[in-house]
This record gives sequence, C-alpha cells and structure tokens, in this order.
Amino acid sequence: NIYQFTPAGANSTFASGLSQPAFLAFQPGTPATNSNCPGDIITNNTPGQCSATVAFAAATTGSVVYTLGGSVISSPFSFPVGTNVVTCTTSNLDGSTTICSFTVLVQDVVPPMIDCPANVLVGARSSSGSVVTFTVKANDQCAPSPQVISVPPSGSLFPIGQTTVMCTAVDSWGNSNQCSFLVSVRDTSRAQALLINLINYLNGQPIQHGVQNALLSKLNNALGDLKQGQIVYALDVLTEFNQQVAAQTGKKLTSAQAAVLTSGANAVIAALAG
Repeated sequence: NIYQFTPAGANSTFASGLSQPAFLAFQPGTPATNSNCPGDIITNNTPGQCSATVAFAAATTGSVVYTLGGSVISSPFSFPVGTNVVTCTTSNLDGSTTICSFTVLVQDVVPPMIDCPANVLVGARSSSGSVVTFTVKANDQCAPSPQVISVPPSGSLFPIGQTTVMCTAVDSWGNSNQCSFLVSVRDTSRAQALLINLINYLNGQPIQHGVQNALLSKLNNALGDLKQGQIVYALDVLTEFNQQVAAQTGKKLTSAQAAVLTSGANAVIAALAG
C-alpha cells in the first residue's frame, strides 16, 4: 500500500511548468519485535505436592507479559496439577502486540491411599454362608474421591470358609493402590448346640437366684449373637461368663459347678475357633 501525505501549502514545480502537490510515499512499518511461545510442557507433580515448578521463556525481543487464568505470572512458576494454558502477550516497538500461548500439563503420578478393614469373622446364617458388608476407605491428595473396587464387593454372600477380598483404589489419573483382608464364615451350629446344653445345665442347678440369672443372661446373649452371625460378640460374652464363674467359685458356686460351667463355655469357644 502507498499512502500520500501533503503538507499544507506545499507545492512543487515540474519541468512542464505545472505546479503539482508535493507528496511523501511510505509503506506501513513492520513490527519491530516478534514473539514465539515455547512448546507445550509435560511434567510430573513434585512428590508430596499437587503442583510442579516449571521455568519457561518466550523467544522475543520485546516486552512480554505471561498470564494464567487472567493472572500475571512469571518464570519459574508453580503450576497446579492439570492442564494450564499460559498466554504470552508481547508489546512491539510500533505499539502493536503479539499474542501466543502454550500449555503446561502437570500430571499426578502419586497413587491414592487405601485403607482396608480388619479381617472379618462371622457365623454362617445358612448352609450357603453369610452376607457380609464392609467399608473400604480411600483418599487422594491431588485427585479427590478415588474410585474403590472390591472383589467380592460389600454385600456379597460369602460361603463358609475363608475368602480373600482384594480392594483397589483408582484416581482420575489412573494411579492405583491395593489392599486386602480376609472374611471368615464359620458354621456355628455345633457351638449353638453346646450353648443350649450349657444353658439347660445351669437352669437345673440349685444356685443363688441372682447369680444364676446373671450367668444365664450371658449365655443367652451369646446364643443370640451366634444366631445373628456375630461370632466376635459371642466370644466376648463367653469370656465375661468365664470371668464371672471364676469370681463366684467357692462363694455362690461350688468347685464342681464352676468346673462344668467353665469347661462348657470353653467347648463353645473351641467350636467357634473353627
């Protein structure tokens, strides 16, 4: 493009004798600077942090301003985990600007934390086993709410015997971690039969009423726990029963009565041990 500029009152005389307006011809100026953004950057997060410090520089001869999400940043900069688009705005000497951008991808490479429950011990509710529910906890510093997969899942029917449950936590970046625990399902039918025999024996003994009722209450509670598949609770109650028998031996219980009650409770405990 050619532009004509005529100063006021300026004229020029040519050989023909005609007066013509004087003019200056010029072409638009080219930018005095240029800006080339660096290539996209991929890096991993710093261990223990959800960010990574990255240095960067645009190839420019002008004044450049870097912005991330509308905020001015400078190199080096601590970028959060995820995709970060950095805009470079260069001011040229002729007053124009040059804009380019590049991406800094900070990858989370740290696996989530996973916490399995303690081993589970339950009594069979039927010949098929027992339904067992459980909770597996998982958390991730940089990717909240990781997905947890358990095999078999909580709420499954576990057969009589021992089953290993394998649990895996996976975060949104594909990092994973595992833990496992055991579910033991035991047949309590023999233990329940032994408990009923012990209850019948205790009912037929001439024992002081208050002591007899307290001991019967514990045995009935243990039986109820077993019917609900709560082996651990039943074992705790039987331990308390033995302690109470020991405390009353030679007082409200004869040595012979105490021996029968203790051996009977121990037989139930042994049956529950599997």
